[in-house]
Amino acid sequence: MRWLSVVVAGAACYQPIEARVIAGAPARDGTADTAPADAAFTCPAGNATPAFSPQAFPAVYSPCGDYSVSEAAQRVVATCDYADQVLISEGGLVGELSPVAAFGSDGVHVYDHPRLSPAGDELFVRVIEMATGSATFARYTRDGSGWSFAATETYPNIGITDVSAPTAGTPRTMLIDDDTDLMYELAETSTDSWSIVGTYAPSDLGMTTAPFGPVLTDDGLHVVFGPSSYLAGSDWIYYAARADPGSAFGSAQPLLSAPMQPPAYLESSCGRMYYEQDTHLDYVDQQ
Repeated sequence: MRWLSVVVAGAACYQPIEARVIAGAPARDGTADTAPADAAFTCPAGNATPAFSPQAFPAVYSPCGDYSVSEAAQRVVATCDYADQVLISEGGLVGELSPVAAFGSDGVHVYDHPRLSPAGDELFVRVIEMATGSATFARYTRDGSGWSFAATETYPNIGITDVSAPTAGTPRTMLIDDDTDLMYELAETSTDSWSIVGTYAPSDLGMTTAPFGPVLTDDGLHVVFGPSSYLAGSDWIYYAARADPGSAFGSAQPLLSAPMQPPAYLESSCGRMYYEQDTHLDYVDQQ
């Protein structure tokens, strides 16, 4: 998977910013809306795309990247830069993030690519051995003292360097992309063991370039991602849907109402979407 790294000098504190218009339309009231998105919102039928407000609001102000969101738990994790150390950090959906003690620098491992489960009670992390550069993926569970190691995940041997957060269904699934321009869907066929259940070429999604950073909604029915051309300056996030978790996704369409940077997290209701913007996390609501 092609991962867009974020390097920020120092550990500067990001202050709250005002809401801003990102598609040229007038701002509404210029104040941040910290309430959950309206539960009455639903995703459009078929392969139509949801329409989002052109007004974005700030959520997380820390110097971070590679965000993962649990709407149910109102939590966010990311990899953040602190005085030249990139550390996994966590916090609420509004404010700043703090380093997680379980993933501090130990001189032996590097921890990155954190992925929160929908309920916010599990965390999937890539663990790199500094001496050899070899990487494994581990699952951690939350307890009263923080995050504790639960198991090492077993994935197909297809050169996986990153995974998306899992869905909430049974079996739960996740997406990956790779350097061959394919997107794979994995299912947890037994505890901590995953198998390929779907493969998508760009043409299967109506694309001419490969998906970048695909993220499933918690129900597994919708996916948002950037095109690989994002690395050359494209700002659009694409959206695709399917009727049920066992079906294939239809053609992807750009979310033209709100140009944003991937990776993104879309609520299952399509009521709100979080996305990375200049090392912090913003969101837009459906209109």
